[in-house]
Amino acid sequence: MTSWCATVVLLICCAMVGGCGREPGVMTQVADSSADVTAGHEVHGWVDRVEGKPRIGGKVNVVGWAATEQPGRRIEEVEILLDGIEIGAAVEGVDRPDVADGFGKPAWNKSGWEAEVVLDKILPGEHRIEAVARDSGGARYPLNGARLITVLDSR
Repeated sequence: MTSWCATVVLLICCAMVGGCGREPGVMTQVADSSADVTAGHEVHGWVDRVEGKPRIGGKVNVVGWAATEQPGRRIEEVEILLDGIEIGAAVEGVDRPDVADGFGKPAWNKSGWEAEVVLDKILPGEHRIEAVARDSGGARYPLNGARLITVLDSR
């Protein structure tokens, strides 16, 4: 019963932060011919939030989580993209007991990631921040929850 309740709470939280898509946090694979991917392999994850004031020359923190269903594989890297261009990598292994409890998967306790993104050399205006997870097999998966931010010119 506790696992079911935690899942419901996670679903409600996903809906409050912009929706969870078809199923909470379920990813589809990005086409990558160099990756050796087993059929049915799923990666789950989400861009939870972007923190800070987006200003040219400033920084924002991007926070989320990513985990793989397949035993023996793990998330190796989370790339942060701004308007489709990689601008940084996240630090993985952040404690996320809410994710582990919500999905009933204790192994996902360290599924969190965080990245500090410097907003240099971009134009003011609306920009899309998203994340892509790469697993230990080399497959890349876009994470749900991309965010639109409006960058101000603070010069």
